[in-house]
Amino acid sequence: MRTIAKRQRKFAATWGFLAVPVGIAIAVTPFWASLSRAQTLNAQVSPELTPQFLFNQRAMTVIGQGLAAAPADTARLEFSLGLRLPPELNRDVESDPSPEEFLQPVISALTESGVSRNQIQIQAVQIENPRVQVTVTRPTRESLQALIERVNQSLRQSEALFLQSIGAEYGVNNCQFLERQARRAALNDAQTRARNLAADLGVNQGEVLLVTEYPLAGSPASGACGSKIGVPTSPFGPASDNLPPYNPAAPTEVQLRSQVSITYTIEEES
Repeated sequence: MRTIAKRQRKFAATWGFLAVPVGIAIAVTPFWASLSRAQTLNAQVSPELTPQFLFNQRAMTVIGQGLAAAPADTARLEFSLGLRLPPELNRDVESDPSPEEFLQPVISALTESGVSRNQIQIQAVQIENPRVQVTVTRPTRESLQALIERVNQSLRQSEALFLQSIGAEYGVNNCQFLERQARRAALNDAQTRARNLAADLGVNQGEVLLVTEYPLAGSPASGACGSKIGVPTSPFGPASDNLPPYNPAAPTEVQLRSQVSITYTIEEES
């Protein structure tokens, strides 16, 4: 046993990890937790919390998860359009209509549906692939569907444009309130898991040694709250500024997932 402990201490000193003897520390770690970079909170209970102190403790670690959702205060819809016929190569570019004139069927459909002009943004860097973004307040699935259907109808009559894809993103006015809800749910889950784990092991749960919070994760369609999950990114390709694909079956809400890790001491039997 002395040889094993000595090797563990040597490994910890070499690689910067905390080695805990087998049978003393117990960790319950869901798979997706390992994909997040943890940010350790400075909320340790004991002021003498050092690697040597932890090494000498009989401890168990649990990870809790919490989900919070709130109705969206705003929704952004993005209509990506295409040309039915490619523009002529030898055309006079100066005679091309302005982006607003070119996209007038879509703009008219939106304003006739009750959207004000200042809620509509035109992105037409290239005339071949223009995009129109619209901001909707207090969105519902029904109101968004009605808006999309109105745009579809306007494009069916257009000889120049067709709808390529639709993106959507939802946001709330107060992210902090939603973040705290998710964190509290994760803490409650961790505390429940700790009690159950201690009972299954036949030991007494002690005081909190260490608390770690992982980055908050939002669903792909969630706006500024949390980092995105389920959105593929590549370090070698250009970053896309397109909104996530619109899902007509998804609720118009913002979801946040929190994950925390709590380490407790294992108390001696009284």
